[in-house]
Amino acid sequence: MPESKAMPIHRQIAEEVRRQISSGELRPGQKIPSERQIAIEFNASRATVRTALQHIEQEGLITRRDRRSAIVTIKRDLTPSLRIACSSSLLARLFRKLSDKQLLPHRTQISIVDMRQPEALTQLSSGTTSGADILVCNFEYAGCVWDQPELFKPFSPALVSDVNIPEKLRSKFTVNGKLTGIPCGISPMVLYYNKDMLAEKGLSIPAGEWHWDQLLEIARQTVKPGRFGFQIIPRFSHFAALVSCFGGELFDGYGKINTESMPVIKTAMAFIQKQVAEGIVPRLSKEAQVNLFAQKRCVMAIDGIGAMNTYKEALGDSCGMACLPGSRSGSSITGGFVVLAMRNQEENQLIEDVIRNLLILRHQQIIAGSGLLMPVHGSVLNFEGMKAAGLSDEVSGVFAAQTRDAAPANVPCTVAATNSFQDILYELWMGTDTIENLCSRLS
Repeated sequence: MPESKAMPIHRQIAEEVRRQISSGELRPGQKIPSERQIAIEFNASRATVRTALQHIEQEGLITRRDRRSAIVTIKRDLTPSLRIACSSSLLARLFRKLSDKQLLPHRTQISIVDMRQPEALTQLSSGTTSGADILVCNFEYAGCVWDQPELFKPFSPALVSDVNIPEKLRSKFTVNGKLTGIPCGISPMVLYYNKDMLAEKGLSIPAGEWHWDQLLEIARQTVKPGRFGFQIIPRFSHFAALVSCFGGELFDGYGKINTESMPVIKTAMAFIQKQVAEGIVPRLSKEAQVNLFAQKRCVMAIDGIGAMNTYKEALGDSCGMACLPGSRSGSSITGGFVVLAMRNQEENQLIEDVIRNLLILRHQQIIAGSGLLMPVHGSVLNFEGMKAAGLSDEVSGVFAAQTRDAAPANVPCTVAATNSFQDILYELWMGTDTIENLCSRLS
């Protein structure tokens, strides 16, 4: 006789239910067929069915509410599986660090998604192996929830009620009382400078409030063949920092270009264009961006905290840090990451558990100590909190000054808008079009 016929009926029933659970036909939280339905299918008595279900229950595969119904067990505390897609390699590095410190579920899968590809979000929302449960997204791509809201789940504000996230930061991701995403890390722009190269010219960075004309004058005095005054990479977040420091905001509250700031945007474009023309800022192509500052061929660099470790390793004690001119008001928070939940997951509890874990005070200190991003927890967003996270006095002072009233300035409405703006920036850098034409394409 075939093996299945030789098995006792209660074992045949148990094996079939196990198979359906392991194959995904029966998912966590889903009801299994009733004792009566199973008895009819296997031509067995209700007592035999009950015996089979008792065995499966003892294995932890199902939870029986009563004799009439049972559900597949939701094993959150056993070996949960979570798929996290990161929109940059920096975020992937951060989350691998968090995974190494056991701050993520044991079976977490971490991947990188190219948000510039039009099919990226569709693939993430699929149920296949290329799909994701969570999208960890740079601020400049967070507007994708407005672009395709059907792909994402909102969160309750109660999830972050005890974290004290700065109100301006939280409001950027709040629509109709629901959080479209949870901000978990920020990256303000700062000025990195080579102390030794400035000392050669008898120069120093102003200690207090200062302005862009001073920076340009310092830069002009350090330029020579093969050496540039300062480096600002043609990236979306770098330009947003300039607009913010000049007193404007690149995007309004609805993720569209802020028309009221258009004069400031033109000023920021003219500022970049002039410095490229004078040879103070290097013209870096889209395909070959070279970190001249780390190579000691550039005196100053405007960049986010994610570059701090790279610069410190390259320059050692000669690497200094300062707030950008006009950024002490806290308006230059133009980078960071937000967590979005994909709608294809029926069970959202695991995702919320992960977010709560990321926002715990000691875990926010770990994020700060990673040197990749600053925390969003209000208890860490000060000099003492950052010192407790293991950051130096210099770093703590610079970032505490900028994150006191943190507000992101670069949350566009769609992924397509982000990509389009990035293309305009490269055209500005390479001098292929006029500022008037470029601005007309923004409006």
